[in-house]
Amino acid sequence: MIELAAPALILPERPALVRAHDMTGIPSFEEMQARQKGMFPFPVFCPGGTWVPTFSQTLAVDQTSLQNYSFRTVIPAGSISTSGTTIRATLQASSSASVTFDNVSIVERSGSTVNGTTAPTALLFSGGASVTVSAGSSVVSDALSYTLDETKDYLLICDIGSSNGGTVRRDDATFLSYYAAAANSWNVQSPGGFSSAAVLWNVSKLEVFV
Repeated sequence: MIELAAPALILPERPALVRAHDMTGIPSFEEMQARQKGMFPFPVFCPGGTWVPTFSQTLAVDQTSLQNYSFRTVIPAGSISTSGTTIRATLQASSSASVTFDNVSIVERSGSTVNGTTAPTALLFSGGASVTVSAGSSVVSDALSYTLDETKDYLLICDIGSSNGGTVRRDDATFLSYYAAAANSWNVQSPGGFSSAAVLWNVSKLEVFV
């Protein structure tokens, strides 16, 4: 009797292992450990975007002794170039005297009035409401999450402190500011007792992060 040899068992070739990071770009566990040990550095990821001036003017006329004044400066739509959802403001002191801003805020303007469409939103400086700017200097506010629409007018509100009243302005019929002595209006939607002048006060620049 002829015995037939059993057929050889042919096993399928084992597929090569593919590391997940070969497919997805995610580092392997070993690579993560190596990076932690300093064998090669982590890449640095920075959020995209940049600050872009959406409103910019030159202020050149000094004015002093404006302690305790409140200014509600109109930023007209015609002077705003770019909309955004994160903003910051640059304020100036006069060239000859420092200024203390007790509070600063922004609000959409209601029609052609001194009023806002809602309660103003505070702008902060290094996390605080008040900031003192040395003579001939300027200060930039913290970034503020705020929707700025280039088709609308805004009021930039500055309440000057009881000392250091050296402000600076631009005399220009393009602009309009409301002002009142012995007043605070940074958190007031509809203030009373304000006069107006064809002046841009205190704010030299608004920027949006895009």
